Amino acid sequence: VGGIICSGVGTNASGAQMTVSVESPTVEKNNEFKVLVKASSGESMSYVKADLTYNPEKVELVSTSTDLATGANGQIQIIEILPYGETERTYELTFKALEIGATDIRLYNAYIEQYESLDMINVEDNTASLEVLVNKSVSEDARIKEMLIAGVSDMDKRFNPDVYEYSLEVGQSMDMFICSVVPMESSSVVSAPADLTLYPGENHFEILVTAPAGNTQ
Repeated sequence: VGGIICSGVGTNASGAQMTVSVESPTVEKNNEFKVLVKASSGESMSYVKADLTYNPEKVELVSTSTDLATGANGQIQIIEILPYGETERTYELTFKALEIGATDIRLYNAYIEQYESLDMINVEDNTASLEVLVNKSVSEDARIKEMLIAGVSDMDKRFNPDVYEYSLEVGQSMDMFICSVVPMESSSVVSAPADLTLYPGENHFEILVTAPAGNTQ
């Protein structure tokens, strides 16, 4: 270990490199996918170290192929001391897609130490990009089944799951917009504004429903 700490950082004349890649550039929400981190060199490697970062709101680390890769909540570190003769190493990470949209998994602060020379090679940062898509195998229905609003004195139209905008009046004694929403799909997620205070004049509130597939309405 002391030799690893004391050795200097050399140039990459040996062709040492580390890469991060995904098995597919797209994945559907709630599905798992594999990420591969590969280390290689023209000479025997004695030590491999790399950090990875990802957006924990978009993807979640589920498991790793080795206990040499550890981390969670957006950070992973890989550290391994290798036996003589190893010129390639692959680490497999399993993630789960959480939210729709583009995201990256970035490899940085990566080093490979050469066995004979003890040169510590600083490896270039690189990134694997991924697009999380709507999951077609589950419901995309983000409509509202029922909506009850407290204190309504007048509403411009009868509630309909296929109508997405309403104008209504409430009594002057109401100082808070109180609404109960039942989505079409019981596993849908309903979001409302943090501030539901009613002020004199017009007030605008938006209710967002996220379907099990991940699409919103």
